[in-house]
Amino acid sequence: MDTIVYNDYDVAADSYDRMARDHNLTDLLATCRRVLRHHGTPGRRLLDLGCGTGKGAIPLAEDGFEVTGVDSSARMLEVARAKPGAERVEFVVGDARDLPPLGPFDAVLSTGAVLNYLADEDELAAAFRSTARVLAPGGLFVFDMMDRAGAETLVRAPKVFEHEDGMSVFRAERSVSAPEAVDLRIDYFFREEGEVWRRTTSGHALTIFSPARTESLLAGAGLRVEAHHIPESDAAAPGRREPGHQPETMMIVARKGGASAGSPS
Repeated sequence: MDTIVYNDYDVAADSYDRMARDHNLTDLLATCRRVLRHHGTPGRRLLDLGCGTGKGAIPLAEDGFEVTGVDSSARMLEVARAKPGAERVEFVVGDARDLPPLGPFDAVLSTGAVLNYLADEDELAAAFRSTARVLAPGGLFVFDMMDRAGAETLVRAPKVFEHEDGMSVFRAERSVSAPEAVDLRIDYFFREEGEVWRRTTSGHALTIFSPARTESLLAGAGLRVEAHHIPESDAAAPGRREPGHQPETMMIVARKGGASAGSPS
């Protein structure tokens, strides 16, 4: 069996964009835009937490936000800085559990189940406190998390995404080291030259946090939950979850106490 180093995004940085091209990042970004418009923010200063290769940060900067992107992978940020439009974004290496002295921001976004990569509730609480520290009064914290239903969906059946130049396979199994965790393996296959194929493999250890504990930890950090959203571009009215629908992740909107948010962005 292959030896996989888990949660090492430097390994996957060069193939990440192609691997994630047909995943749900486009829908997540569309949902973020809708959420920001619907709920409103005090201003246009935005932090993309766990920004990766800038797939969300750069389009949001083009929307007129003053964007800072933070990621723990220096290699991911190198890829991001090489993209057209990257000059609009300030990219910073940082850890969600202890963010650098940045901000204050009117909104913090975190998509791609970034917070599921934290090992336990202590780390999640630290990330919430760190986020609250860089948020302006009345600022929004918008993030998606995989819940138990989403994890079970991944465990039940692998997912295969075909690309123009290859394919990616998502496979998951329950973790043997922690009862509330899932080990996800992503294999990306692509043509290098002619008929020669290459494969890159990344491992992802995801912790599943209960909605009740997540909300409690948010409250402990001074962040009040306002709504839950389905991360789909064709979802119904904001805050509505369709009966029987089980998305892999659910987007949570929380607001820091203090001044009113004012008009929607």
